[in-house]
This record gives sequence, structure tokens and C-alpha cells, in this order.
Amino acid sequence: MNNREREICSRFKSIREGLNQSERNFSRMLGITRDRLAGIEYSRNPLQFGIALATARLTGCNLFWLAEGRGPEHGPLPSPDLIADIRPNSIFSAAWDELIMRPTGRRAAETANRFLETGDGGTEDYLLEEVRGVHNGLPPSLRPNFFNHVTKAGRDFVAMNLAAIVEFKNCEIQKPKKVLTANSLKGKTHAGMKTEIQKLIERVKRKASKPGAKTALAKDLRVAPARISEWLSGEKEPGGEYTLQLLQWVEQEERQ
Repeated sequence: MNNREREICSRFKSIREGLNQSERNFSRMLGITRDRLAGIEYSRNPLQFGIALATARLTGCNLFWLAEGRGPEHGPLPSPDLIADIRPNSIFSAAWDELIMRPTGRRAAETANRFLETGDGGTEDYLLEEVRGVHNGLPPSLRPNFFNHVTKAGRDFVAMNLAAIVEFKNCEIQKPKKVLTANSLKGKTHAGMKTEIQKLIERVKRKASKPGAKTALAKDLRVAPARISEWLSGEKEPGGEYTLQLLQWVEQEERQ
């Protein structure tokens, strides 16, 4: 097996490992035997197109990344008309070369890859479709845990990028203001980044201490006043969307 095939097999294996799935469970999810899965993961057999496609449908992995090791690791599937003539038992690398050698196929793959890198064109719809698909495919007992993981990831992402968000919003309103720059977060740990949320909560506390302010804030965010109290006391952290709304609210209050 050549180096390219071994690299594809290695990326295929990393998908399972990233999901913390055993070989037995993952092979069942893909509808293949454990021996067949192991044969691919340990580069004894090349990855076939049908298994690659099943993996992409199951996990949302980007076939462009799986084939070439470039671009984001997750992405939309190629349009059905581009893969309609490819046999499932074809070698994935050969099938992919055939796909992207077609002018329309190359444009489609590169366009999908560019959209995912820049945030242009339909990624929000794809994200919602992907999350909904995973949620609906889970047994009911696992859905609350999936929800907790997704919401935690959203909170963590906002916390890690809060400085950039603040700077962007200040640029939007075109008002000179001393803001925390992205450079000031360099070298900080993940825990250190979370303190930016704590700083935001302190700002909200000061402005929400006025009579009636907490009730007004709850009304603006369309949440129960008890939820505001939980956030301000540190009992719970606001989710990503609510963090942005709190930021907008406190900046508006501070400008008054």
C-alpha cells in the first residue's frame, strides 16, 4: 500500500478515535465487520468509497479532508449527482480522483471547502442539519448528554473568543473605546480565557443592581428572572447566544 493510502487510513482511524468509539461499536455503526474496520485502520486494506461515504454520513467528516488531508475536518457531502456513478466497492482514493477530475466535481469540492473555511454560504443551515441529524439518530437516553456537550462547546467557544467578539462589536458601533485585544489572550490557558465571561458578569452585575434593571434584562433576553440570578451568582454560566446578548445589553447600558 502506498503512502497516500496509508495516510487516508490513518485519517479514517482518527475519526473513530476522536469520537471515543471502540472498534466494535464503530464497525457496527458503519455496518461492517470489526475485522474489516481493523484492516483499514492498520493499513492492511485501502479504504473503499462506500465505507468513506457511510463514515461521512455518520460523523459529518469532510471527504475532501479524508481524501487529501486539507481543509476542515467536517463538511457537507458532495451532491448526489457527482457520486451517483461511483461504485461503493471502488477504492476511495481512485474514486475521489475521478470525482474531482471532473470540472464540476472539482469546483463543487473546492467551493464547499471554501465555504466552510470562510463562513460564506449556507454553513449555518448545514450546522443545524448536522446537529439535528445526530440528535435524531441517538437513542432517547443519550440525547440529554448530547445536548449538554453541544451547549458546553458553545459556551467554551464564546469564552475563548470573547475578546475578538468585543473588539468586533466596538468596531461595528465605530466608537473609540479601550477593548481587550486578541493578543492579550495569547499564552493564557483555557481556564484563563473563561475569566472573560466572569468579567462580563461583573459588568452586568453593576448595571443590573439598579432597581428594576434585573427584571428589565430578563424581559429583554426573554428568560425568567431566576435565570438572570443564576448567571449573576455564578451558579450557572450563560450559553453562547445569551453571553452575546448580555454583552450587547451591558454595552448599551454603559453608553447611557
